[in-house]
Formats: sequence, structure tokens, C-alpha cells
Amino acid sequence: DIVIVDNCSSDIKNLKIPTILKNLVVTIHNKQNYGFAQAVNMGIKKSRSNYILLLNPDSYIPKHNGITQMLKYLSLRKDIGIIGGTILSPDFKITPSANIFRPTIASSLFVFTNFQKIFPNNKYARSFYFQKYTSTRFPIEVDSVCGAFLLFRKYMGEEMSVMDDKYFLYLEDVDFCLKNKERGYKVVFYPKASIIHTGGGSNRSKYNILLEHWYKSRRILYKKYTHPILFALIILIFSTEETLLHYYHLLKNEPSK
Repeated sequence: DIVIVDNCSSDIKNLKIPTILKNLVVTIHNKQNYGFAQAVNMGIKKSRSNYILLLNPDSYIPKHNGITQMLKYLSLRKDIGIIGGTILSPDFKITPSANIFRPTIASSLFVFTNFQKIFPNNKYARSFYFQKYTSTRFPIEVDSVCGAFLLFRKYMGEEMSVMDDKYFLYLEDVDFCLKNKERGYKVVFYPKASIIHTGGGSNRSKYNILLEHWYKSRRILYKKYTHPILFALIILIFSTEETLLHYYHLLKNEPSK
């Protein structure tokens, strides 16, 4: 089945469902924007399938996509709960979509702040964005895969697989993967399956990211996966960066979001 969740968009009226698919498609029309995680959860609960494939609306599936093989791989490996494939830009360049990462003070500083731009080749960023530096043709275990193209079991154990709806936008997929890894399910990157993703469809920010939601999401993530004392230090790091960026934009007389 195909479940389309419309988060109160302005262009849903342009949606045309081919006649051959109408019996397979369920559309959920929200009267407000609930954010990514909550909308995804609505779709998961509505689906009748044992496996769920998340696919962003600003993407399309190429002819030779490997998704059937990815599904078969997941169904045969009971130890795997989540699997993600290769995400390509419209010019067919690989967009890093699988991460090897643990929430620590070092990763908060060198991956989740602008320090990454100052030290782009630091070992934490190289690990998080390993696809920039290492190519693989075979499935490998990772810590997280991107929610724009993510296949998983609807039930892992007795629990329905849903995302933490405290996240409005960003990092809910990382949290989803880390949570289920803690429950004993592997997360795998399957490079032979692919989609084309235009990216940035949810915002028009100069950073290609909505800073307000990014700031909130990274705090939620690190609070969940780090010790309270370490989290206090991480909050200091995040708050310092946010303040510096705020004054930087004031000096340049430009929007800070």
C-alpha cells in the first residue's frame, strides 16, 4: 500500500494519483503541520504492510533502483531492523546518507556545530560522513541511515516502530536508528538500492536548514543519549555557537534562521 501524509501543504490540490493505483493509496490530510516524525507515525499506523519504506516527496525512484533486493535482504535477516540505501543528487552524485556515530562531547562539537566547517577532515566528521571518504559496494552495519529513504520492520519485537515525535524536523531518523540498535536490532546501509533526492524541499534557508528546528533537535538527541553531566557541557557548546551565530547575522544585517 501507499500512504501519503499531507502536512497541511499548499500544493496537495496538484496531487494526481494514477487510476491503476487508486485502490492502493491512502491519503492523510492534516489541518496543521505536525512535523516530520509525527506525520510519519501517522503513516506507519495507517499502513497495512509488515515493512515500511519512508520516501521523501522531493525524490523519485530511478528505473534500476534495487529496492526489491533491499527488501529481500531485510526480510531474510531477522537481526536487521532498519536498512537504508544510496541517496543521489539530481546530478547523480552521492549524498551521504549513512552514518557511523555515537553521541559524545567530541561528536557534538566536531559534527553538530560549525566547527565541522573549520576542521572538515576531523575524525568524527569523517566517521559520520564516511561515504565522502570510503566507497562500498556491499551492505555494511552502521549507526543510522537517512529518513528520506529508509526501510524498516513495522514491528520490532512486540512494539510498533514509531519515531519520537518530540522532534519536529531533523535527527528523528538518527534517534530512531540509535533507539532500535539499543534494543538489539542492526542498522544496515545497502548501497545497491538508490533514489534521486532533490533535497531542501522543506525550507528556503541560506543554510539549506531551518536553524530553529536544528537547534532544538540536536538538544533532544544529546539529552537522550548522554549522561546529564556531559549533556550540561554539550548544552554550553551549543548555546555558545547559537549566540555567536546570532550576533554574526546581526552584524551582517541578515536573517539568522
